[in-house]
Amino acid sequence: MTAPMMLEATLAYPERLGLRVFPCYEILPDGSCACGNRQCSKPGKHPRTRHGCSDATSDRAIITDWWSQWPNANVAIACEPLVAIDADLKRGGLQSLQRLRERLGAYRTARALTGGGGTHDLFLAPAGAAIRSRSNAFGEQFPGIDIKARGGYIIAPPSLHASGRRYEWDILPTPFSLAELPGAWLQAILATDPAQSHRPIPGVDANAAARIPAGQRHDALTRYAGRLRRLGTSVEEIEDCLRSLNARRCDPPYIGAELEHELRGILNAATGWPTVEDMAIFDGVTNDARWNAGAAGFRSWKELLEAPEVSTDWLVDGMLPRGGSSLWVAKPKVGKSTSVQNLAHATACDHDFLGHAVVSGAVLYLALEEKESEVRKHFEAMGTPEDAPLYFYFARTPDDGLSWLRNAIEQYKPVLVIVDTFQKFTRVRDIKDYAIVTNKMDPIMALARESGAHVAFTHHGTKAQSADPGDAALGSTALFGGVDTLVYLHKTQNYRTIGTIQRYGDDLPETILSLDAATWTISLGSLRRATDRTAAGKAILDFLADCPEPIDEPTIREEVGGRTQDLAPALRELVRNGAVIRSGGGRRGDPYLYVINRDRYGNAAT
Repeated sequence: MTAPMMLEATLAYPERLGLRVFPCYEILPDGSCACGNRQCSKPGKHPRTRHGCSDATSDRAIITDWWSQWPNANVAIACEPLVAIDADLKRGGLQSLQRLRERLGAYRTARALTGGGGTHDLFLAPAGAAIRSRSNAFGEQFPGIDIKARGGYIIAPPSLHASGRRYEWDILPTPFSLAELPGAWLQAILATDPAQSHRPIPGVDANAAARIPAGQRHDALTRYAGRLRRLGTSVEEIEDCLRSLNARRCDPPYIGAELEHELRGILNAATGWPTVEDMAIFDGVTNDARWNAGAAGFRSWKELLEAPEVSTDWLVDGMLPRGGSSLWVAKPKVGKSTSVQNLAHATACDHDFLGHAVVSGAVLYLALEEKESEVRKHFEAMGTPEDAPLYFYFARTPDDGLSWLRNAIEQYKPVLVIVDTFQKFTRVRDIKDYAIVTNKMDPIMALARESGAHVAFTHHGTKAQSADPGDAALGSTALFGGVDTLVYLHKTQNYRTIGTIQRYGDDLPETILSLDAATWTISLGSLRRATDRTAAGKAILDFLADCPEPIDEPTIREEVGGRTQDLAPALRELVRNGAVIRSGGGRRGDPYLYVINRDRYGNAAT
């Protein structure tokens, strides 16, 4: 990595995220620390400046001067106002972190992968919480977990670790990804701190933790505006969000002339703030530089083996990932809207969905094709309570749909967003154009990753049913390739089916889907393959029962009808169980011939 790249990445932290930084000693080519101590206990991790973390700054001139003196210095971020949960691989921190997540609750927030194979999970510290930096913060029962908070710091990407690997972002720190420390985690951190355990624990109550006291209102509103601006939000949209935040969380809120004066000052400054179009800068490498980096951009097989395994967080267990996306494809009137309505009900009401556990939470439902009266009738039939966190939108998509959706996600904090349908929301003119479809999908996929919400699109299927479900979506293959889960629904003369093709987890084979019309709920039945083969076997027996002479297989297929992929296995199963007797050699001029075993026909038919 070149010195200009390192400086550019370092400056991005204060200028684009409002964080304070300072330099630490770098790692030399031989793997030793630049401090010169061959026995250094913290290679690449201790400060180059005299006062260390106390010297942290956001001043561009000072930072530029530091990296002019030490162009390859590692970059450290002062944690205040952050809290970092530091899981150390060698001390068993990743296993401890997983057990803590099971006990205290899972979360999604900004995460860095350390060069040593561990992780840094970053949170905003709740207002008023006196969190201290500590090693083994959760005691001997959960080794390898350190807390970095006020007065502490973390080494940040793209710094170089003594292992030769660079720190990198797994989940980039953005306004959506940087979560506030959950109450249960805050309680556990303070309860295990001898210096804090006798004090009342602030922030455990969600409403109390959300309040912004008088002395912190200006800074909080300014930081919030900066985060929105860096995502490209317009000044007008920022003003609306600030007014909402002031009313909901400031204690007491600004009112009247004081509010207008405060907003004018913040918004005037916001017009000059930069936006972040490409967050790759925080890896210290621009897109062009990645191609010019040569072998430095590759990782060895050994490094991949040593990298920490990143588990998938699920909205619907084993089916729909959090921060991911899905495409629900079917011809009109087959059941895609009904299916996502069931998904919305299950998520908002903490029910299973098709036998899979669901993470409950708020749901945004964009019903862009459905009638309001019909949607209401369906959710009433499902028994959705009036206080369920379900929020519906029935109007035409706003002109700037992406910014509008971003603001809605910021306001309601959903775990699931349903867009019914994809084409109504994106207004794609040529659904067959790969580049156009990709350009429409990518920003929405990025929004899902940043917010942690799963985005489920419905979309119309092709007129002809394809043998490959991946070709079921009408239009470009970018639709199928861009999502994490494709959910395809089909309708036959006798039943409806559902199946999935997934990037993560196991595919759901095409399965019979039943609808209870009274409760408007769907459920899974048997596999379609098993159902069709059973039906094919019965049809073959019925046909052979009327044939006094043995019949060859082509004639059976022609007379019985149906799919060869069902008829052929069904016929062989009938032979195996003795319901049908086969003769002949199976060769040209001597084909297999089939006749019903009349001694066993009754049992087979049953």
